[in-house]
Amino acid sequence: MISIAGILLGIALTYLLKFGLSYRFPTLPFPLSLDWRVRAALIAFSGAILGALYPALKAARKDPIDALAYE
Repeated sequence: MISIAGILLGIALTYLLKFGLSYRFPTLPFPLSLDWRVRAALIAFSGAILGALYPALKAARKDPIDALAYE
């Protein structure tokens, strides 16, 4: 859920930046296509999954008794 929220926020900020730059530089085109949004979302989601996979696998290998022994 956090990665999806980050993807949506990133795309929204990209459009906000595009409109700001289009206002400042009206003759310079800033093309943003559907293909760009899909690729950006896939890259971000893949990074989020891979980033969460390592700690999850490391925690799954740990013995629950040893994990609770630090109280």
